[in-house]
Amino acid sequence: MNKFSEIILRLSVFSFLVAGIYHLAAIFFLLNELSADRNFLFILINFYCAFEMKWQHKFFLVPLTILLIQQLYSHGSSFISKFS
Repeated sequence: MNKFSEIILRLSVFSFLVAGIYHLAAIFFLLNELSADRNFLFILINFYCAFEMKWQHKFFLVPLTILLIQQLYSHGSSFISKFS
């Protein structure tokens, strides 16, 4: 793996870990309007993604693609509704 790919991989793992920690904190502090159950679900998803990216399992591309589409739809719709 070249240096650039290694940096991107580490940044991706780090971003999933930070997102998981954010959702963990959101269970105890009011950081978003999600329920504790949904925040817990996102904790599991983010830590799972960090683990899979670290170990680079080939089958992980399918769930990562599904997550990417869901996030683009969810956050994209929110972004568009705020600026429309």
